[in-house]
Amino acid sequence: MSVDVSSILLTCSFYLRAFDLTAFSTISFQDNHPLASLPLLGYSLTIPLESENIHKDYVFKLHFKSHVYYFRAESEYTFERYVGLPPEGIV
Repeated sequence: MSVDVSSILLTCSFYLRAFDLTAFSTISFQDNHPLASLPLLGYSLTIPLESENIHKDYVFKLHFKSHVYYFRAESEYTFERYVGLPPEGIV
């Protein structure tokens, strides 16, 4: 399966905040009201495989059954904060 997510990753500048096992998307880190929310209970957080052909830095994947979401962190520090979450923090 080949996925070209470069346009998605580069044009959607959303900020992802995770509280109480829910991810909230906002346009600015200063926004108090989210545009969307995603309950994370049951989701797995992984790094995309080479076979997924995602050649960007700091990309991680949230997936549950057939639902797959890719996110790109703005820095290595932020990436490590998300990917370094203990599995029990999401599942």
